[in-house]
Amino acid sequence: MPNFTQTLALIPKVKKVYLFFLAVSLFVGTITTSCKKQDINVYDPNFIGTWNTEPFVVPNGNTRVHTLIISETSSFIGYNCDTNCTGCNCSQTWTNLSIKKNGKKITTGKYFDDGYFVFKVNQVPFLNQDNIWTCQIDNDLYYKE
Repeated sequence: MPNFTQTLALIPKVKKVYLFFLAVSLFVGTITTSCKKQDINVYDPNFIGTWNTEPFVVPNGNTRVHTLIISETSSFIGYNCDTNCTGCNCSQTWTNLSIKKNGKKITTGKYFDDGYFVFKVNQVPFLNQDNIWTCQIDNDLYYKE
């Protein structure tokens, strides 16, 4: 039985080059396809809506929430937002959210003060035992209004 080197010698050089480029193309195609992102509302329509964490108290005594707002045309996430006005007076905000096709990371299109940001998706939207839409991002539970 011929070994691998002997088998390669039987294949004409042109075919070797063709097979090499075919293998590289398939590898690159697989990598770029698996890394693609899409709009979060397209990935999972259950994301559409306004989501808030449970209110929490910050060191100055104010009550705040983290907010996620997804519509069919825009998206927003805000940290430490005012509880009296949805998505208002947040300490940090990001827009143009997209999600990796594997559903494990949300990336931002623009952070107002600095580059891009990545959020870990611990759980995509699901109905919890109380029949409330819930998702978990960066280990924070969000509940749909």
